[in-house]
Parts: sequence; C-alpha cells; structure tokens
Amino acid sequence: RQMCIRDRYDTTITMGRYWHLKDWWKLIVGTFREYLDHNVKLFNDKEIELSQRYAACQDESDYANIAMEEKEVYNFWLLRSVLNAGLMYLYSQFERKMVELAQIVSPGYDPPYGGVIESACEAIRSAKGLELSSLWIGSWGCIKDFLQIRNACVHRDGVTDELRHIEAIHRLNQFLKVIDRPDGNMEIYLTKENLIWISDKMTYCYELLIDELEKYEKKKEES
Repeated sequence: RQMCIRDRYDTTITMGRYWHLKDWWKLIVGTFREYLDHNVKLFNDKEIELSQRYAACQDESDYANIAMEEKEVYNFWLLRSVLNAGLMYLYSQFERKMVELAQIVSPGYDPPYGGVIESACEAIRSAKGLELSSLWIGSWGCIKDFLQIRNACVHRDGVTDELRHIEAIHRLNQFLKVIDRPDGNMEIYLTKENLIWISDKMTYCYELLIDELEKYEKKKEES
C-alpha cells in the first residue's frame, strides 16, 4: 500500500517490528567487547610491570616484598573474575532479549524460573511454526553448552566435577582451556576469545531468529 505521512513515523512500518531489538543487541555486544578490551589490557599492562619488577630484584627480600603485595599476587585472579563476571553478564543480557522477543511474538509469555533461553526460543518458534536451519541448530547447541560453562564459572569459579558441566566441556574442548586437577575436578580458564566467540554465536542466532520472523510475517501479509 502507499505510505502516508503518518506511516513515516511508525518504525514498525518503515523498519519492521523488531529492528530495535537488533540494534539493542548490537549495542550490548559492542560495549561488552569494550569491557573485555579494557580489562585484558589492564591485566597485560600489570603483567609487564610485574615481570619488570621481578627482573630488577636483587635478593630474596625483593621477591618477598612483591609476593606480599596483594595487588600483584592477585592480579591473575582479578582477570579471572572479570571474565567469569563477563560471561554471566552476557548470558543475562541474551536471556533478557530473548524473553523480550518472545513476549512480542507471543503476548502473555511468562518465562519459567529455569531454562529461560530455551523456553523463550521454543515459544517464538512454535508461535509462528518456524523451521530453523541446521546451521542454527549447531550454533544454538554451542550456546546451550556454554551456558553450562557459565554456570560452572559463576557458581564454582570454574572448578567442577558435575557431569553436565564435564559433558559440555568435552563438546567444546577445542574452544576451551581446561586442566585436570589432582583432586579429580576439571578447571576452566576462560579467555577473551572464548567470550567473543560465544557472543558471535548469540548474535548469529538472535539475528537469524528475527530474520525468520520477518520472512514469516511478510509472507503472511502477501498471501
């Protein structure tokens, strides 16, 4: 139909119902990467500073003085906490945007206490009868597996012997740095690259889901 003046100010007509969700997600991922860049640089700068201090040590007392400084000794653990917290934040934002999309597609959708991401995806898919590609299934599987990594890192500081965590670790083995501990646990060491990789998977799935919704609605309008 011909667009009238009023329509030009209706973004649901000019840009689609979901454009703002895509834009918000891009903003979230963009600022998240800035967070990673800033904190990893801070850690790397501190690591260089520490190595220079060790190189300048003259005797055992100099080494002891460094070891007694909490900011130096715990520098590694600060980065670990930053990455663990970053993964928690990323999943909380993805969950929030998935629920928001589900509530637009299926008004009255009420997310459950657990399994929110999967529940929201299923609500969206079933509401429109969407058929998702095999590429989607592969990426979605990575998101669900990394959710188990997120749980292990947030609740157990990356040290786990839980079967659900270990199974996810094995499936994601090529993307993760993991060591077997003498106590029988596995310990996960997140990296900046891990978090960028999973944020890319989320972006792919989220945008693909919106694209499929838009195709469905356009086809319905034309029929």
